[in-house]
Amino acid sequence: MELPDLSWAAAILAFSQIAKITFDYASSIYELASSCGGEEAVKEVRSFRIADNSSPQVFIDFALGRIDAIPQEALAHVQHSDTISAAQFEKRTNDFRIHYLFALKIAALSQQDIEPVEKIRFIDWMHTGFLFGSTALLVANHYFSPSRHRRMLKGYTKRDLQNAAWDMTLVHNWRRSALTGAKTDRPAILMSGDKALKDIARRVTAESEEEYVGQIRDVWGRSVHGKRVFNHYSQAWKDAQADANRRSKVPNYARQLELIEDLERQVIGPTTSET
Repeated sequence: MELPDLSWAAAILAFSQIAKITFDYASSIYELASSCGGEEAVKEVRSFRIADNSSPQVFIDFALGRIDAIPQEALAHVQHSDTISAAQFEKRTNDFRIHYLFALKIAALSQQDIEPVEKIRFIDWMHTGFLFGSTALLVANHYFSPSRHRRMLKGYTKRDLQNAAWDMTLVHNWRRSALTGAKTDRPAILMSGDKALKDIARRVTAESEEEYVGQIRDVWGRSVHGKRVFNHYSQAWKDAQADANRRSKVPNYARQLELIEDLERQVIGPTTSET
């Protein structure tokens, strides 16, 4: 990290300690493990616990430029637990696998030579071929619209698509924590420097159908496409809700792996699935 980033991180940590805000690394530590290995993830968790148990004053001094580095002797001595498992961090989570499938399907549709609004047939695939996901729907809707953020999908390599899947997983898990926190008076705050990710997180917390309609329609500007997309989604969702056998039609784990393999072949080319 550059020094300005470290200063901001120190300021946020100090503020959070004083305000008694606790941190949940959620899917981010699993994403780190997937790219750098479980041991690196364990190292990061332990380093953070040391920092989080140290005096906020030293981080305030660093953030304000009063000191150039945080002295080792200023950090807390923490007894680390042996229950932190590198292997556990390296395991792909169920949420990641599902959102990796969403990312692959979005990429597959984006490669098709059809009108952007027609690519929202992603909704039909969720309905008849997989399952519904609010975060993935908002990502697809925004990505296929004329106002999409730059580099929502950085490319079509496996790493690029896994990165998109981890982003969706983070928003999905945060939304779940936010809904729980709203009931227990423990609000969940999402911290990220990713503009697109924060925009999707804002949209996924719509509190009424009217607000959700707006979140889907506004990215299409003044065209009729936004309303068309929402109406299509609304009908597909109603049909799914009315289907008594809907749950049994959701692909099981083995079938999900097959879908991943098929979509990877379409989007990336021949590859060995690690998911």
